[in-house]
Amino acid sequence: MRIDQRERLLRKQLRKLLPVNKDDLPAIEAITARGYPAVQPILLDLLKWIRDESWPVAKPTREFLATIGPRLAPQVREVLGSRSDSLKARVLQQIVSEWPPEAVRGLSDQLFLIATDGQSWGADLLALRLLVPWKRISLKKDPHCDLKGHANHRTPQTGVGYHG
Repeated sequence: MRIDQRERLLRKQLRKLLPVNKDDLPAIEAITARGYPAVQPILLDLLKWIRDESWPVAKPTREFLATIGPRLAPQVREVLGSRSDSLKARVLQQIVSEWPPEAVRGLSDQLFLIATDGQSWGADLLALRLLVPWKRISLKKDPHCDLKGHANHRTPQTGVGYHG
């Protein structure tokens, strides 16, 4: 059997472990028990389960994904290139913001695109916040927002400050 066929078969088998709905905590427990790298083929699928923090599966999924850290970069790059602005924001806020700076720097090209988009449900502000340490963008000091999440106004989706 060729490697790509084997990988597809493994991914197909692992996808059976994914939650069937937002309340399927046993599914996340089974995935966590298998651990990384055993579940590597379904990491992108798992990222989708953190989209809404009110879902019961979101927190344990996020906690598991956080243990993987920057090794999750290929899947994060796929999310950042997707059309799902709410998922981009959630991944930046809950996953990438916890990475060491050198790992974040590896995403700087995509972060720059998101930061300059202006249409990203708060993902643009989160991307900007992650880019500032690399001075990829010149910012003027604004009394309304310090880009550390402390502001007079906050977006409902991300909790990050915006100009109001």
